Amino acid sequence: MILRLLLALVLTAIPSLASAGIAYVQGARDSTHAGGSTDAVTLNNVQVGSLLVFTNINSNAQTTSGVADSESTTTWAQCTELAGPTSGYRNKIWWAIAKIAGTHTVTITFSAGTVESASALMEYTGARTVACNAVDGQEQTNPGTGANAITSTAQTTTEAGELVVGSTAEAGGTGDVTAGTGFTCRLSYFEASPCDGTHDALVFDLIQTTPASVAATATTTDATALYTTVMATFVAHRPRSMTLGVGN
Repeated sequence: MILRLLLALVLTAIPSLASAGIAYVQGARDSTHAGGSTDAVTLNNVQVGSLLVFTNINSNAQTTSGVADSESTTTWAQCTELAGPTSGYRNKIWWAIAKIAGTHTVTITFSAGTVESASALMEYTGARTVACNAVDGQEQTNPGTGANAITSTAQTTTEAGELVVGSTAEAGGTGDVTAGTGFTCRLSYFEASPCDGTHDALVFDLIQTTPASVAATATTTDATALYTTVMATFVAHRPRSMTLGVGN
């Protein structure tokens, strides 16, 4: 009986038997934003099994022929995409699970050359290896300067601890955009300094603690610009459990 109790204590202490939840590890962005037929981002020291989220905006709404990884065993799938009919911006989110540790260079190829393109790549641990939940984005004209006035459409999450990733871009304005209430800005598309509140295109996230309706939101200082915003959600690993019988 004592040995079984000791075994139960040891097993509950093993990290793999419980979920630590989804956590942001690192991110990077492309450095040129010059447009063309491709765009690429490199992320170093990626862990096996990590969730990789790749986002892209381009200024003349080009469709994508594909996203490829320098580690060929890691395959990418598109989660959501919005082509702004007025702004001419196309905003996309792709995802993959890293099959190999190390350096991953992710390249997006367009159906035709773009005037301007920007991409971001982020790594998260603790996500379950299932397809993302896509949310229809929206383009807004003159959303105003109120808190969270920039928004995607909403979705109700289904499990505790889901990761919510948002991407928004301003067109034809001079506003400063900040992540909405509860969200953390991770990367700015066009400026080297990350998330200092003086940017017009951002990638941001939050962890939805309990299932509820959520939308990707942001706030701007320019009330008269155009904004395209998309959102995707990802579920966390479920805790593993083990039942041990205790005899006399």
